Amino acid sequence: MALHPPVAASLALAISLAGCHPLLHPMGGRGDKGEPRSVYDNARDAAGAPEEAPGPAGVPYRQLRRDTLAEVGEDVEVSVAIRDGEPWMVFASSRHVENEQLYLQKARARTVTLVPTFPESRNIQPRFHPSGTRIAFASDARGNWDIYTLELAPGSTPRLLTRDDADEVHPSWSPDGQRLAYSAYSPAQAEYHIWVLDTRTGFATDIGAGLFPEWSPATEAAHPTRDKLVFQADRRRGARWSGIWTVNLDGTQRTEILSSDAWGAINPSWNPRGDRIVFAASAKRPERRDVETDADDIWVVDVDGNNLTRITYDPEADWDPLWAADGRIYFSSGRGGKTNIWSLEPVDLPLLRGGLPRPESLAGGGVRGVPGTGAFDGP
Repeated sequence: MALHPPVAASLALAISLAGCHPLLHPMGGRGDKGEPRSVYDNARDAAGAPEEAPGPAGVPYRQLRRDTLAEVGEDVEVSVAIRDGEPWMVFASSRHVENEQLYLQKARARTVTLVPTFPESRNIQPRFHPSGTRIAFASDARGNWDIYTLELAPGSTPRLLTRDDADEVHPSWSPDGQRLAYSAYSPAQAEYHIWVLDTRTGFATDIGAGLFPEWSPATEAAHPTRDKLVFQADRRRGARWSGIWTVNLDGTQRTEILSSDAWGAINPSWNPRGDRIVFAASAKRPERRDVETDADDIWVVDVDGNNLTRITYDPEADWDPLWAADGRIYFSSGRGGKTNIWSLEPVDLPLLRGGLPRPESLAGGGVRGVPGTGAFDGP
């Protein structure tokens, strides 16, 4: 069963081309060998255990780690929860069968546990409940994509939350665990809209066009991003690349954080404080601007559009980042010729806090922030 437009479910990569939202899978094309190399080449463990090594000099991260060990298929779309003081991952994978299944794995462990969902169907985009005791996910078990929840307890079975004939994908929990945001395809508008569902009442509200919403983790009453969603949306004119936006739960204050005429900004996720956003870029590297179906690197930007910073520099594709409660950024990557979950610890270098010349990739990129915020206007 294909999404509308067709989706390769192993990647949440939406780039706006020709007036549509194709969700495309990165082929892991190799970039310029002159770029800084990943520490994968130096940290590979012959026994197959998760690798970890300091970041190369000058990059804004440390302790890059390969967290999953798929040799065939793909491990993608990770979510992380802290359970009993330890980070646990749930992710989609085609390592055992072609149709994606969900797996649980303790970070830095080698064993994986199959989550009992729908073995004959595709199960994708899992997200931990804030309690860490259940997940929401999307599955095509009924012939179209729907949102389900599942208690992570013996004997539990998936509970159907959405029943429309249209496709619903990419659930994201509110911090109190009582509401879900997700994207649903609207045949009438021929685009995805963001919906907010109250899981107690079953009442859902359409708050406007957008894809892959992520709920801000901020809970303080005065926090500026409390009850905001970050999401990606395309332009409806010009080059039609996707950009990063935020919106209130009632659909007001739709704010563009970042966009470009030359490349896509996709897969946004909040940091644990709710004041910065991590995302993947597509066709941004100069040597990869003709590879429109491929992700490039992981980037971070402040919620006001300032301090755009490149985090990863590997020639292979990095995408679908998640900034977890343990402070690490988890992401999917084609490093080493295999698609796995990797993670790194961002460091608070001056590069992440401004005070330096604007990032090198702004030249020729045309990055724009929100007017009046002091964000870069691009060259």
